[in-house]
This record gives sequence, structure tokens and C-alpha cells, in this order.
Amino acid sequence: MEQAKPSVAVVGWDMSHNALGRAWVLADMLGHQGWTVQLAGPLCQGREVWQPLRNATPSVETFLCRGMATVMHKCVRHVEANPHRAVVVSKQRFPSMLLGLLYKRRWGARVIVDIDDDELSLAGAHEAIDPAVIRRPPGNVLPDRVRDPMWTAFGEGMLDMADAITVAGASLQRRYGGEIVRHARDRKAFDRGLYDAAASRLKYGLPAHGRLVMFLGSPRAHKGLERLVAFIHASGAPDLVLCVTDRFTDARERERLLALGGGRVVLMPVVPLAEAPALLCAASFVCLPQDESSSISRYQVPAKISDAMAMQVPVLMAPTEAVADLSALGIFVNEGPLDEAAFAKAVSMPQVELDAVVERATRVYQQQFTYEAAGPVLDRLVRQEGSKPPPAWSVDVLAMVDQVAAVLARRSG
Repeated sequence: MEQAKPSVAVVGWDMSHNALGRAWVLADMLGHQGWTVQLAGPLCQGREVWQPLRNATPSVETFLCRGMATVMHKCVRHVEANPHRAVVVSKQRFPSMLLGLLYKRRWGARVIVDIDDDELSLAGAHEAIDPAVIRRPPGNVLPDRVRDPMWTAFGEGMLDMADAITVAGASLQRRYGGEIVRHARDRKAFDRGLYDAAASRLKYGLPAHGRLVMFLGSPRAHKGLERLVAFIHASGAPDLVLCVTDRFTDARERERLLALGGGRVVLMPVVPLAEAPALLCAASFVCLPQDESSSISRYQVPAKISDAMAMQVPVLMAPTEAVADLSALGIFVNEGPLDEAAFAKAVSMPQVELDAVVERATRVYQQQFTYEAAGPVLDRLVRQEGSKPPPAWSVDVLAMVDQVAAVLARRSG
């Protein structure tokens, strides 16, 4: 009889925004592998869990933080109260890396760091900072703002504490090493046969007729949405409508996109992650026109590729370095650059050719992007024995953290 698996922690750096998405998938995938999982982390930029996962299972344990000093104090308290033999750190940001380091010090935990983005570029930082200088930082000042690029640079510099590294794609693997764990999906939830397209259009306020080109991710400058609007106008296909999740952080970007659309852009509601399959089943295409010049796009494999493949929706994708290996497998409708000509060709492609692309994508999804495919890799790394000692720089980091935590503990009584 196989011995029951002990508990494992999955920690994130901020559970109030979309960084939680990857951490939640890792936790859910480990749960399907038989682990008891505690998914936890600070709330730094908001007071509630990220909306699409607010009521999801597995649930998210959080502690509200006003700044980095509070993060340090509450991370120490959380780790002390929640022992685990292994911890999966989602994203190499300082708060999540600190949780991993604290688990290693307090419980001798094995630390697996999962990397799915170029966090330095996302934060506006240029290079890692040796954490040994944390007690004499650049400018002799440690910022309290959690999103300050300096903290991301420190987090990047802490990677050598990891006992194992996982990455979301091949370009990240070339940069960091480690083993690939795709943005995997639960096949039982992402089953196209469970959903009705007409009912979904009605439920989510989508046009009853026409072909819907969906963009379900978080709208950001590097994701090329304005180019996509231009493609639709130039395609010569009057039945195409672009559907974008109304998750804009800048109201001006939202209004600009609607104005450019001229009635051919529809905003979709932000829905729980569990409803993503129902929304996607109404799509004719998923289009991801990433900015190929962006350093973020160079390493980012959009998770929405997984959603689309799971729901058998054809994908058009900019040929970034991050997806070159997937493009070579023929899973995208466009075979080269995603420009006006390629888009127009794709949306006028005979159905039999689209079906062939979807069939290839479905095979790749089943081989690489399901919990059954990706879960055993993470399970094996968590299951392995051994936790290397904390690096030499950890003395400086932990001394500073303990000092800050002690001061705040005295203040709180």
C-alpha cells in the first residue's frame, strides 16, 4: 500500500491579482496527485483574493499587508504556524521567495521555485541584485512599496536557494534550467461536450450571431490588442467581433480600444475561472497578438493557449520566442508572422483545414497540457527527499527580516 503523502505548501507573492492564477493551478494539480495542499500568500495590492479565484477550490489563505515591512512580519508568523516538508514557490518575487526561505530555515523544507514569466521585465527591473547586499542596498534605502523593482531584483537573486526549478516553457528553460511544467488544465472541467455555445452567448451578453474572436487574458500594452482591432477591420469579414475581458487597469486604454473598435469590440464580464470553459465554447477563434519586441513576450507562454486547446478553439498566435516550440508542432492557425494578411487568411480558411489544426492542437494538449501530463513532473520534484542548506546570503536577509518582524511584533502588542 502506498504511503499517504504529507502536506505541501504552494505560496504566491500577491494573491490579489492575476499572479495568483499560476499558483492556483499548481496547487490544484498537486491536489489531483493526492497531496494535501495549503495555498497561501499575502494580499499586497488589494484587500481581496483575485476575483476569478475568489471562491475557487482549492481555497486561498491570505494575510493582508500594507507594505514590505508588514509582508516580512506576517510571512514569519505564517511559516511558524504552518509546518510543511515541501513548498512550491510560484514566481521569483521577494515575498514568495521569502516564504520559501523561511520554510527552509524553520522546517528544513524542500523548495521548488516555479517560473512562468520574466519577472524583472514585468517589474521594470534590469538585473538581479545579490541578496547579500540587502542590509546595505543601492541608495542605502529599502523601499516599503512591495512592487518596487528593487524587491523583484532581490527575488531574482535568491534563486540559488531552490532545490528544484520548474518553468512554464522552453525559452524560460533555456534561461533558468529546470523542468517544464505547462500551464495545465483539468480535462474534466475543460470538456467541450459539457457546454452550449448559444446558451453561453446569452448568459454572458455576447452577440447572438457572428464569429467571436476572443481575448480572455488581462489586457496589457504588450499583448497587442490595438493591432488585433486593426486586423479585424482589414480582414474583409463583416461577421467578426472581438471579445475582450473587461479587466483593464487603465480606463483610458479601455475607452481607446472601444473607440478603435467602432462597434466591433465587445467587453466580456470577468468570470470565475470555473466558468472560463463556458465562455470559451462560444468562440470561433482565440487570438493572441503579443508584441514580439517586448522582453515580456519573449518568455511568456500565454495560459489562454491552454484554455483554447482544451476547448478545441483555433488559436492565432504571434510567433514569439516563447512559443516557437509549440508553433513548430503546428498547433496555431497561422504558420508564420501574425499580421493583417495572416489574420485575413486564417478567418477565411475552409473548415476542414481549421479542423486539422484543432486536431493537432488537441493531441499536443493531451500530451503536455493536461493535469495527467504535467502533474507527475511536479509530484516527483515535491516527493524527492533532500533540502540543501540556505545559501550564505540568507544570513543577511533573515537577520534583516527578523529585525523588522520583531519591531512590528512589539508595536502590535
